[in-house]
Amino acid sequence: MLLQCLLIAYQGLIAPFWIDAITFLISALLLSMLTIPYSSRSAEQQNTFWRLFKEGFLYTAHATLARTLLFTRIIVALGSGIIQVVLVIFIKETMGWNDQYFGLALSTIAVGSFVSSLWLSWRGQRYKPTRLFSIGTLAVGLSFVGLALSPFFALSLLMLLLDGLADSCVVVSFSALAQQDIPDKLRGRFFSTSITFFRASVLVSALIGSSLGDSIGAQSTLIVAGLIVALGGVFAFFSLTQVKAA
Repeated sequence: MLLQCLLIAYQGLIAPFWIDAITFLISALLLSMLTIPYSSRSAEQQNTFWRLFKEGFLYTAHATLARTLLFTRIIVALGSGIIQVVLVIFIKETMGWNDQYFGLALSTIAVGSFVSSLWLSWRGQRYKPTRLFSIGTLAVGLSFVGLALSPFFALSLLMLLLDGLADSCVVVSFSALAQQDIPDKLRGRFFSTSITFFRASVLVSALIGSSLGDSIGAQSTLIVAGLIVALGGVFAFFSLTQVKAA
């Protein structure tokens, strides 16, 4: 990701698309060279996916921690989808940054994620995953609110850096909570359920975000989206506190 951001900063938006397309083409060619033995699938095997997905959904619906993590992810996704739609417009049109500054913005997020990952690998075990997850989610949301309201270039970069720092905390702590509390045989099914609902929520919110941006402007839309993500952090903080206390 950092390489892509640097390419945007120094070569503009076209070069990363070409490089991305070439890497996908190379991957497709390599995959086409694999020889996979064919075996006919029985009706029972064909229904395995839906059966496993149903089991994961039912477990998530009844397990308090899994349900809390899923609800938080859905709330975050509703804000994240809007952010994905409006962020480029806000940075390039509202803030007036060119391609180089846009690349710098993405690089700042990537640097924050990298630094946070290193810090978590060194000191992460000293902090409760529930706190990292909830406070990290809150920080991600507030970073975009701060970016939308920032009148200074340096402060905008600081908000983007905060987003990268907090986002890694959220990803790592989410996985840690799932590893600690969800049974081994159900963990993969929980992740599948979580990813499915997260992607669906992002899709819905992206559709909403485009209309919202046209109605109230990119800046106000980014503030709303950031507050939605922050709401997910608040929900996680109080919900996970009750779960661990139970």
